[in-house]
Amino acid sequence: MIFKKPSQDQILVLSSIFQSCYLVDQLSHKGVVPEKDFTKSMEILFHQNPKNMQAIFGSPENLQYGVKSIQELLTSGANRKTPDTLRYAIGVMHLAKKLSKNKKMSTAIKKSIKDSMTQIEYFSIAHANVIASTAQIYQDTFGTFFYRINVHGHIDFLNQEFIVARIRCLLFSAIRSSMLFHQIGGRRYQLIFNKKYILDELAKLASAFCTSQN
Repeated sequence: MIFKKPSQDQILVLSSIFQSCYLVDQLSHKGVVPEKDFTKSMEILFHQNPKNMQAIFGSPENLQYGVKSIQELLTSGANRKTPDTLRYAIGVMHLAKKLSKNKKMSTAIKKSIKDSMTQIEYFSIAHANVIASTAQIYQDTFGTFFYRINVHGHIDFLNQEFIVARIRCLLFSAIRSSMLFHQIGGRRYQLIFNKKYILDELAKLASAFCTSQN
């Protein structure tokens, strides 16, 4: 099992985790990320009953930052400083694992997400009201755990309530993807034991969204 190669779906979901974590890093340092990519992370969070992975992620282009982040991670030297994107990815996987053992909180989150779906019917999914309420769900649940994800970045941005809310939404989305990753059999150690295979599969994904841009 340790050396079992991850499926294409597992690699897609893993890319989604790193995509949201990359956006957290960018938002905390630059104060802004492409709106379409933030919106996609929000869509992934609220897409609770997918028929398949394609229904959640759509085009591989939607995960291009996640794909590139994993590629850089797997090809970087052993002495390279651990990037914050990786640290966030490890953190959200840890929180997802803790959530899976907390049935009461899982039920509360599902109810809150369902309630937010009604709000989305009146506003866009990336509307300020939806962002604020989603961030509050994150704070009321994951914010109660002893383990917290410490986000590094520029103090001017991290002091802005709206940016902090967007960061919490992105972390929430990454946790959602982490839960999905585990549900379909994905494990963190697959990154260690199947580097070449994963890089080959990521190259195919990268080629797919490069082709779509031409």
